[in-house]
Amino acid sequence: MHASAITDEVQQLCGVSERLDLLAALYPLVAEAVITISRNVRNTAALLEVLIAAKTAPISGLAAEQHRTDNPQPATAVASEHKAIGYGMPCSNCHAYYTADLKTCPICKSSERVSPTAVPPLPVVPTIPAPKPTVAKLLTESATA
Repeated sequence: MHASAITDEVQQLCGVSERLDLLAALYPLVAEAVITISRNVRNTAALLEVLIAAKTAPISGLAAEQHRTDNPQPATAVASEHKAIGYGMPCSNCHAYYTADLKTCPICKSSERVSPTAVPPLPVVPTIPAPKPTVAKLLTESATA
């Protein structure tokens, strides 16, 4: 399967996700489950897109030179040029994860990200101090005991 065929599948998955979102709006009884499935489909599309980008990127710089020569350079020289790219926070619009070096979401083109584990602040419960016993009450209790 060529990269263009997988790119077509990514577009198909994005379309499926959009149709699932529409169905979720029409069927409120199953909306939450359908939205979850839709997000999973979108995330799968994003992962496929990242996979294609990573596997079809042209070889450049020191790594390209190593492939062209009969005497390859030590692996440490190649590793020093390679910069690891991790995943950033998910998209605030479609919640898809995409690599940290991308400025916009490859699925919905939004440029905003959100924390994947946004913790709402704990509610503040007012404390009511216990009433202080009066001298008369202490005397009454000690007399009955």
